[in-house]
Amino acid sequence: MSHVTSILPVHHIEQTVRERLGVCYAALMISSWRIAIGLLLAAYASATSVAASESAGHSPNDDGSTRPSATSTASKKLEVHFIDVGQGDSILILSPEGRAVLIDAGPRAGGEIVLNLLRGKGIETLDLVVATHAHLDHIGGLERILKTIPTRYYMDPGYPHGSRAYHRLLETLEELEIPVLTGRAGRRVNLGGGSVMEIVAPSEPLHSGTRSDVNSNSIVAHVTHGDVSILLTGDAEKQTERYLVTKGNITAQVLKVAHHGSRHSSTNPFLEMVAPEVAVIQVGENNQYGHPTSETLERLESVNARVYRTDVHGTITIVSDGAGYTVTTERDPGEDESARNEIHTRPAEYKACRALPRTIESATVNCLASSTTCNDRMRHPSPAHRLTSSNEEEQNCL
Repeated sequence: MSHVTSILPVHHIEQTVRERLGVCYAALMISSWRIAIGLLLAAYASATSVAASESAGHSPNDDGSTRPSATSTASKKLEVHFIDVGQGDSILILSPEGRAVLIDAGPRAGGEIVLNLLRGKGIETLDLVVATHAHLDHIGGLERILKTIPTRYYMDPGYPHGSRAYHRLLETLEELEIPVLTGRAGRRVNLGGGSVMEIVAPSEPLHSGTRSDVNSNSIVAHVTHGDVSILLTGDAEKQTERYLVTKGNITAQVLKVAHHGSRHSSTNPFLEMVAPEVAVIQVGENNQYGHPTSETLERLESVNARVYRTDVHGTITIVSDGAGYTVTTERDPGEDESARNEIHTRPAEYKACRALPRTIESATVNCLASSTTCNDRMRHPSPAHRLTSSNEEEQNCL
């Protein structure tokens, strides 16, 4: 896995990209005389490589190259860890290429819990940190993590919130000069190895006049790896779900249940559209809010979703090879082991009749790739800087 070793100040990024482009043009002119010799050397090396590969028992691909075939790369797996941080959310995504994305970090006490997991996984850099929204039970632990683990990019919905915790978080981002992205429907993050994270909410105009505008404008992310998809909903409420239903065709085998199983989320039309096989509820044991509510559990049962809860199962991990997935849990609540770690796959005929997840009409952001450029324009809301997309031709960044 390749990481950026240092993060440049946001106000320098655009200038640095231009400078690098200029260097590239100059290098192209200076090295043009080498092209003919390079082609001859490449042809000789390619022939030698193919011969060596065949003699070792490896077949080249159809184009004559010896790069890994689709079969070999398909064995790489996506990991999604729903971390038990008590009454709050925190999700760690590890892509097949080893890139690390952290979504939320629970309340303040969750910071140390998440750090322990990151250390245990040997993660020394976070490629992207996402705050789904600015409530304390989602961002409370982020300040500690950002100050401890080098982070390449940060994303949130850009919805204003006056809490002291959010203000401290923005000050930390500015102090550490971590580039800030705004999460809006249509932005896609290429995690590598065939995994993509697409932001499906919020969208413009943002929700207003709801029971909780901060919750209703949560970032909702749809993660796909081959035939397997996972929908991460933050604290989205019924207005968010209604918007997603109007867009249609958003399905997922695994659903992170919105707002800890609150009665204000997980509406019937939304659950019927997503049709989850597994529902994960991140919730604290004996919490004061009564989460998850009986209404939500009944609605999940009505769509035959198997429920996993962090207050019961501890940290819950989904691992997918793109064809199927496994569910493992930190604690065994007494269920049969074979059922608890069951491999969930869809038969081919079921996949064929099921609508594919919606593809938003925008270019894929090849984010988290190490050798790309970024065409974002910058704006600087105080106290933190923020990168925003300049046009439909999305940036290749991170």
